[in-house]
Amino acid sequence: MTEQPIQTPCPELSIAEPSIIVIFGSSGDLTKRKLIPSLYNLAKYGLLSPDTAIVGVARRESSTELFREQLTDAINQFGTQKIDPALWAKFREKIYYCQGDFDNPATYKQLSELLAEVETKHHTKGNALFYLSNLGLDDLGVPLAQQKLLRQVI
Repeated sequence: MTEQPIQTPCPELSIAEPSIIVIFGSSGDLTKRKLIPSLYNLAKYGLLSPDTAIVGVARRESSTELFREQLTDAINQFGTQKIDPALWAKFREKIYYCQGDFDNPATYKQLSELLAEVETKHHTKGNALFYLSNLGLDDLGVPLAQQKLLRQVI
C-alpha cells in the first residue's frame, strides 16, 4: 500500500523511484544537520518514494535502534519545518545502520548483506545512491572507497 504525501509543493515534480540511500560517514554532523532534515522534507512534500530506505555506515559503535534515536533527536533539533510525528515514525522505520571500518573488507560484506535485506523489505528495485561524506573522504580516500564498493556491494 502506497502512503500519501503530506503535501505537494509543485504538481509538475515527480516522485523519485524507491531506492536505498547509503550514507558513508553517517555518524557525523552533516547527516544530522543537513542530510536527514533534507530527506525528511522531500518525504513530507511527497517527492521521496515511501519505499525509500536510508542506511548509515560509520566507524562509530552503534546499532540501528540507537542510530534512529540519534536521528530523532537531530530532526527535532535541526529540522527546518514542523515535524509530523506520524510521518517521522514511518520515515524512522526505514533507517538502518552498519558499523565498520572503511578499510576492512568485512564492513562491505556486512553492508552488502544489509542492503539485500533492506531491498527485499522495502522493494527498492536494486536502486541505490551512495553518498560519501566529506569527513569520510578525508579519512579513507575516494579511490579506496570506490574500489571496495564496486567489488563488494554493487
